[in-house]
Amino acid sequence: MTLTLTVGKKEYTAKASFAFLKSIESLGQFAEQTGKVEGGLETLLQGLVQNEPTSLVDFWVAATAHNTKKEIPSRSEIESALEEHIEENGLDELFKSAYNFMRNSGFFAKKVKTFWEMFEMAETLGQTDEEKEQNKSMVEYMMKLKAEIEA
Repeated sequence: MTLTLTVGKKEYTAKASFAFLKSIESLGQFAEQTGKVEGGLETLLQGLVQNEPTSLVDFWVAATAHNTKKEIPSRSEIESALEEHIEENGLDELFKSAYNFMRNSGFFAKKVKTFWEMFEMAETLGQTDEEKEQNKSMVEYMMKLKAEIEA
């Protein structure tokens, strides 16, 4: 799946890569056990599924990180390009294409699958009945959003 974004007069192609992963590391949280920031990919996936506009910017910053330093568009240039696209075409297609790019990418497909498997396991977690019910509701809601974005 080829995914492109026009920034100014230049068309950029999204690429799943180690540069992508490195770029989204900052979206995660510091894990004391490992001493590293973890969960950036998961944070991005969740943001895309929940239609969080800043997640689109994060996606395109990461998806263009494979370019040479001179060719990488700035965050503000990406924001402007997305704003133009949104005014003409809306948001839904952008979220779907970014999410499905990651889901269908050989680079990320297994990680996306594991993310959802782990997420579904949260349905049974919780120490009290109230916590279990909250987790169940959250999982059901996210699975509904997943079905919508994958449709």
